[in-house]
Amino acid sequence: MAIEEDPPPGVPEWVVTFGDMMSLLLTFFILLFSMSEIKSEQKYRALVDSLRKVFGKHYASMIVQPTRSHPRARHRPQTDREKKKLQTKVTDGKDKVQGPDGVRESVNTIQPGQLTVGDLVPFAEASAELGTEARRRLRQIARELAGKPQKIAVRGHTSRRPLPQGSPYADDWDLAYARCRAVAEYLIAAGIERERIELDVVGGAEPLSTNPDPEAIQRNGRVEVFMLDRLSGQAAPAGERIRAGGR
Repeated sequence: MAIEEDPPPGVPEWVVTFGDMMSLLLTFFILLFSMSEIKSEQKYRALVDSLRKVFGKHYASMIVQPTRSHPRARHRPQTDREKKKLQTKVTDGKDKVQGPDGVRESVNTIQPGQLTVGDLVPFAEASAELGTEARRRLRQIARELAGKPQKIAVRGHTSRRPLPQGSPYADDWDLAYARCRAVAEYLIAAGIERERIELDVVGGAEPLSTNPDPEAIQRNGRVEVFMLDRLSGQAAPAGERIRAGGR
């Protein structure tokens, strides 16, 4: 009768692999739970900046989904140090929040109910020339959008004032398109990939203000630049509202 040999000492090799897998799964679920509990925009930005440092800007840009903070989760600083850490500054209607990499722009409201990365680019009445303020904002927008895979919408608007005599533009759509082209060409020159940009001509159909005050009317002439929830090369979802596009 053959004598059964003793098994080799130690545990089987598959046990070690199984233990590593369970440890990774546990860490993954802890991370998911921790992220779900973040209600503060400042803390969310700090998390994104940390992940960007570890995984690179492309990975971080994929996980950023701008969210509104829950009203009951707003933290009220108690100490001077905490107040300085969570200090929020408002400039040109856009929030700046403190993160590990210093003060940086947060998401912005481009249209009512729409919270996203981007900004408004102003234009002089009946003009498609980029002014000093428009170029300053476009430099900031280009920095925020660079290196991300999402599509970028460039939406041209005008006021409802009639164009002056001798204008090179046929109508408000023609002027809005010229403004879109000027903004798109600036972004491309700043390093934004051309295939990411979508031109959207609105004209005078969506004014920011209907106030007859000249300054209020002046604000209607702008181009909205913002990041979409679609990747470059991805078709628009079925049923998405069709708007006038580039020519």
